[in-house]
Amino acid sequence: MDDLRDLQLYEHVDPGVRFPSGPINVFLHEATMQAVRLRFDYLTNPPVYLDEAKGVLERPISYLKFNVIEPNAVIESSAMDGVPVRALPVLHGGDYICLGFAVGPSGEFIYLSDVKEIPPETMQYLKDLPRIKTLVVDCLKMRAGNFAHAAFEEVREWIDELKPEKVWLVGMGCGIGDHDEANRIIQDEMGYPMVELAYDGLYLEGFRL
Repeated sequence: MDDLRDLQLYEHVDPGVRFPSGPINVFLHEATMQAVRLRFDYLTNPPVYLDEAKGVLERPISYLKFNVIEPNAVIESSAMDGVPVRALPVLHGGDYICLGFAVGPSGEFIYLSDVKEIPPETMQYLKDLPRIKTLVVDCLKMRAGNFAHAAFEEVREWIDELKPEKVWLVGMGCGIGDHDEANRIIQDEMGYPMVELAYDGLYLEGFRL
């Protein structure tokens, strides 16, 4: 949460710090909001302004606007520049609900970054899409066994069911092994040529948003 300030343009003024682009919108459901309030009260409390009209804060902390949504909400916000976004509840260990997102027209871009299990309602929504162009999905390691994160043994079952055109795996740990070797095993030995491990600096384009 603190590191979000590195994604914001701000300038030092005397005194204080000004954020000319305004706050970053954060979308989350109520249970997560309660947890964030406990751990980051200095971010969830009203910011300390030296000059609210000019957006000048007392110090350079992350400047955030929290938007509490329902787990299945369709987000309609100017922050999205008119791009439709639907929240997708998934389970991130036990009964903890984490939100994935469907971005753009139906099935254009599905993002499930922290998931151990896809609940039946979310799976049905994904299966009902006319196609899934790009799926970004959690994959800690090759073999299952982690409480909160999926492994490729589990992810491949979702791929078989949803048949996405392209899959990028994220959230890998050291257990995934060598990057290129893991890609070779998944694509050549296991027969999933559409699947690839993501990497720092990856840039995706060609979406209809």
